[in-house]
This record gives sequence, C-alpha cells and structure tokens, in this order.
Amino acid sequence: MNIFQPQRIYLHLAIIALVLLSLLTYSYSYHADMMRTAVNLIEAAERIKGEVTTAHIRLEDIISGHRHKDDMADVRQRLGQADWFVQAVLHGGTRGEETFPPVQDANLHQQFQKLGDQLVLLGKIAEKRFETAMTSATGTRIYIDQEYEAHFTAVIAQAEEVEENVHQYLDQKTPIYRLILLIRVFIILSLFVMAIVLIHRHRRYLLEHTQQLEKEINDRRQAEQVQRKNEEMLSKILNTTPDSVMISRRGDGRIMYVNPAFTRMLKYTEEEAIGKTISELDLWISKKERKTLLSKLDETSKVNDFEAEFYTRDNKILPGSLAATYIELDGEKCVLSVVHDITGRRQVQEAIRRAYHIQQALAEIMRISLQPLTLQETLVRALDIVLSSPTFCMLKEGALFVTREDGNTLELVAHYNLAEPLQTACARLPFGKCLCGRAAASREILFVDHVDESHEISYEGIQPHGHYCVPILFGERVLGVLNTYVDAGYARKAEDEQFLKAIAQTLALTIEHKRTEQSLQKSEAQLSKIFNATPDAVTISRLEDGLFYYINPAFTSMFKYTPEETLWHTVSSLNLWVHPEDRVNMVRELDKVGEVTGFESEIRSKEGNTLSVFISACKIEMEGETCLVTTSRDITERRKLEEQYRFTRFSVEHTGDALFWIEPDARIFYVNDAACSSLGYPRDELTAMSVMDIDPDFSEGRWRQAWLELKTKKNLKLESIHRRKDGTIFPVEIKANFLEYGGKEYNFAFVQDITIR
Repeated sequence: MNIFQPQRIYLHLAIIALVLLSLLTYSYSYHADMMRTAVNLIEAAERIKGEVTTAHIRLEDIISGHRHKDDMADVRQRLGQADWFVQAVLHGGTRGEETFPPVQDANLHQQFQKLGDQLVLLGKIAEKRFETAMTSATGTRIYIDQEYEAHFTAVIAQAEEVEENVHQYLDQKTPIYRLILLIRVFIILSLFVMAIVLIHRHRRYLLEHTQQLEKEINDRRQAEQVQRKNEEMLSKILNTTPDSVMISRRGDGRIMYVNPAFTRMLKYTEEEAIGKTISELDLWISKKERKTLLSKLDETSKVNDFEAEFYTRDNKILPGSLAATYIELDGEKCVLSVVHDITGRRQVQEAIRRAYHIQQALAEIMRISLQPLTLQETLVRALDIVLSSPTFCMLKEGALFVTREDGNTLELVAHYNLAEPLQTACARLPFGKCLCGRAAASREILFVDHVDESHEISYEGIQPHGHYCVPILFGERVLGVLNTYVDAGYARKAEDEQFLKAIAQTLALTIEHKRTEQSLQKSEAQLSKIFNATPDAVTISRLEDGLFYYINPAFTSMFKYTPEETLWHTVSSLNLWVHPEDRVNMVRELDKVGEVTGFESEIRSKEGNTLSVFISACKIEMEGETCLVTTSRDITERRKLEEQYRFTRFSVEHTGDALFWIEPDARIFYVNDAACSSLGYPRDELTAMSVMDIDPDFSEGRWRQAWLELKTKKNLKLESIHRRKDGTIFPVEIKANFLEYGGKEYNFAFVQDITIR
C-alpha cells in the first residue's frame, strides 16, 4: 500500500514529527540538565567561598576588637550556611527558590565531601581560636592563628579546586553537547523539510500562516515598545533613586556615568565627576578597601553590602554600604556601583552600643548593691564602674558624696585619683559651696569645661580640667552628688547627661537600699521581740514541702505543738490543715499577687480540735530557699458569731471603712458616712452614681463578670483604684459579699484605703 496516499500522509508526517520532536526535547532536556548541574555546583562553590570568607573577616574583626564577641554567632551561622551548600550538593536540598539536586559525578561528589570535611575542621579551629583569643595572651594565640590560617586557606583552595573540576566536567561533556547540537540541527532541518512539504501540499493554509506571521511582527513591535518603556523607566529610576549610582572603567577607574544622587551625596557635579578617575577625585578613604572590593569582584563578579567610607567634595566622611557588579559598556569592562548612605544606621548602632554599656553599668551597680557590703564599699565599687564605662569620654578621676543627716552637708565617701589637698578640703561640703555643693543646692547637673572662679576649693599646681557634677535625687531628697572629671575644653553633650542621670538614679536606689538594710538590721532584734509577743501564731516554713524552720510561742499556745515537736517537721506530717487543698490554693494565690492577707481556713491542733484561722502569708528568700511566712489568728469564736450575725458583723466590725450597697446594674443604692468622706461626695450625689463613676478600673463588661463571680462565690476580695470628686485617685481593698435583702440582690462591699500599706 502506498504510504503517500493523501488520506494517510498526515498520519505518517505526524508520527515522524513526533519522533523528531521527542529527540529535540530530549536533547534540550539533556543539555539543560547538564548546564543546570554545572551552574548549581559553581554557584554552591562560590557561595561556600563567600560565606567562609565573610566568616573569616568577621572572626578577624572579633579577634582584633572591632566587633563584639557576641558576633561569633554570626561566624558560626556563616560556616553553617557554607556547610549547608556542601550537604545540598551531596544529598540534595532546597532553600527558598534555590534547589540543588544531588551531584551524580563520583569525582565531584568526592571533592565536595572533602570540602565538607575541611569546613568541619575549620569550624572547630575557629571556635578554638575564638576561645583562646578571649582567654589567653597574644603569645599563646600564635600557634592557633597559624593553624586557623592554614585551615582557612585549605578550604578556599579546595573550593577553587571544586570549581576547576566542575569546569573540567563541562569540558568532558562538550563532545556530547556537540553531538546533541548536531542532532538538534538535524532535527530542525528535518522539521524544516517537513514544513516545506506541508506548505507545498497545503497552500490553502497560507493565509492562516501569513496572519500568524503578522501577529508575531505586531508582538515583536509591542515587545520593542515595552523595552523602550523599560529603558525610560530605568533612566527615571536611576535619576530618582536616593542611592548614589556610578559606572567606572575597570582598567583605569575612569568615571563614565553618575546619577543625581551621586551629586547630592558626594557634592561633585556631573561635569566634575565624569571623565575623572576615582583616584583623581580621591573618593575612597581606605585605598586598601577599594582593592579588596575589586578582588572580590574579580572572584565573584558581584559584591553586596560592602561597607566603606568615602570623602565628599567638602572633605566630610560619608559611610556607605556598597553593591557592585561588572557590566559591558561600549565594549569595555566597567564597574557598576551603588552606594547607600548608612549614616543613620551608624548612628543607630552607636546609640545601641551606648545603651548597652549604660545598661551594663547600671546592672553591675545594682548587682553589687545586693552584696553584703557597707554603703561606702558599695559606692567605691560603683564609682569605679562609672569611671570605667567606655560610653563616657571622661578622665579616670572622680568622687562620690552622700548627704549627712543634717540634710545640708555633703560628705566624701568614695573617690578615685583625687588629689590629697582635695580629699582634705572636700571631706565635708555645705550645700551651695563649690561646684558639688551648688549642684546639691540647685538639684541640677552642673557643668564647667575649665578651672574658673566657680572652683572655690583649689590648690597650687591644679591641672586644667572640667566637671560634670550630678545631684543624686530620691524623690524630693538630695542623697548625694557624683563628681566626674573631663578634659579641659570638653564640649557638653546631651548623651553624657543622659548616662549620668541614669547612673545617679541607680545610685539613689543603691544608697536608699543600703540605708534601708541598715535600718532593717537594727530592727531585727525588735522584730524578734514582736514575733515572740504577738498573740498571732507566726511560722516560717519551706515553700516546697512545708518543713518548719521557725514558730513563735503563740503557735505553741494556739495549736499545742512544742518547738521540738514542730521544727524540722513538715505540715503534712503534723496533719495541721483540715483541708490540705487550702494550702495549695493559698500558695497559688501567692504566686499571682505576691502577698495573701485574710485567707480563711481551718487548722487541726495537737489535741484534735479544729480552729478557724485568719492567715496572712508572703514569700521570702532565706539561705537560698524560698520560704513561706504565715501569721495565723484564731477566729473560731468570730466565725461562730459571723454565722449567726452576718449582717451585724459587717456593720460593727468595719464601721471605720467605707460601706456600699450596689445593685446588679452597678447603681449605688446605699453608702455610709465613711464612703462619702473618703470620696468627697455628699450622700445624695453619691447614691445617684454608678461603680464606673468612682472606679476607673471597672467597665460594664468587667462589672457584669464580677457580679456573676460574686453571686457564685458569695464573697470576693480584690484591690482596685477609686477616684475622688477632686479627681485624685487612691488604692483600695474591697471586701464584697452577695446579699439578698427585702427580696432584692445586692453587692454588700466594704472599701478600705490602703495607701499607707
């Protein structure tokens, strides 16, 4: 049968075209896979070199002190990212839009495996070098530095060898690629012949093909228009971007193009810049940095976030973050560089650094204030911390004064490098005398930049200097003065005063804390007498298991247990709590509010009697353990009376407190005289108000929630804030009960002013 019969020609041509297209698709797929593999491997090697080099530079900065030691985390991250690329090449991996299939070539697999092993060794020796640099002298670090440099050089060399092997891999595949190219040409020619045959045999489709061609032409014209628009848009972007853009020749550094932002940032006009070399304009402050940039460009053809400093035309310094890449312009290799002004970022970094050192100094002062030191010992150490802070450019010389009991005399308690004549003359200073006394009297920071007539106390041979004299204030009281020295001619700075004010506030807390400690120590003996004399049972027990460390005589009298029967025994072993869950609830409440008052429960005495008690409790730290201090009052008889005379108990027991009857809708139904007196309202005006009018903590939603809780529990105890008629607010403790009276429901609440407490 003739295969060229008209009715069968389409089938045979379709089969041939399908075979040829399959071969063409396979050739493209094979070529694409080969090139993608090579590109992925080269990119992985480049990224590994970049991450290792960046980690190396960061580590060098840390070792040299140009970066903080906490930046070692960034070094570890960079080395970890380099290792990720090695593992991605060996086993496959995906990060964002980047996908790395596992390398199939055995030689390349072995090379990357070797590179991964060297990276692991480099990470270990880098950690060892960092630890040695942080803890050892320079002489001890020489061997570690040499070992690290050898490992770093080996990693870079191995990465470059990997790149070379990848290129060799491509060279090996080139004959195959050429064969594939011939196959492509054959396939394309075959398809072309088939197309001619089809065109010849099917002229009726000529018009359709012509229309398709016209459409393609129109599409190309549209594409050209889009390209022109893109070029215009690129020009607008370059002219409006806030970053400086410059194109210079790689060979001699001659500038070919600058955008308006270049003129604005570096102060050179376009005429002054174009045609000149970078060296002639003297843009780079560090020529070494420019060489480093060009070296990186030669290695990677692209550099991002390269920080450097540049001279402007008016000899000012401009810090910038530079991105650069190679481009072809008029047949010449050029460098396209974009500089972003990072002055603001540097200022923020400096502010963060200052804030860190300030917080470090404050934290150290607070730490030593908690140590068992005298006030003078504490202030001597605190002064050394202040004068050693790198945040403040002051001399290593200063003094600390505290206010004496008379309230108008300063006493020198700590100094550093203070001249002997001044130690004697400044031992005691009245308020208003000399600089320190004037600072105390005015309660303001006093600054002078040279020795002048305000230095009432002087001596022969005094050296030129300036002062910051800072009053140490605690509320309205002047607790002392901090006196620091600066170089003569030093300019007053707001950030200095901010630092010194923070130090003064911390010193005020330290002085007050130490004086309070002294007062507490004096009162410990009296406190012991009070515990022994109080009719309430006082105990100190370990919070964890209730092991008793202390009981007072009232505990023995109330619960009949002697100290020998109680101390070093636990609450559970004595079976004291009638309801053990009450202790759990009390501890849980302590964790929430820090202090429990008025917790009612039942305690079992040694004789088996059940006593109703009113417990107050708080937590303390004692010899490294968290302990529970409880005060228990026997209210057994009172509880019996409460059961019988509930309303009478509230009326009689709390007659001095403000009393409120509140309806379910938060309207005030009744108040007593104490309520009117505490809030400053007449009775008729107060009973026309609602809870939300006098308690800013309550909203309608919170009131409804509190009412439902009160109705369920029948009584509540909470702390809140009340607002007087004159607008002032004060803290209160509220004891509320649910009451049904006359067929209606009420919130029956007593409110106590706890400002003093």
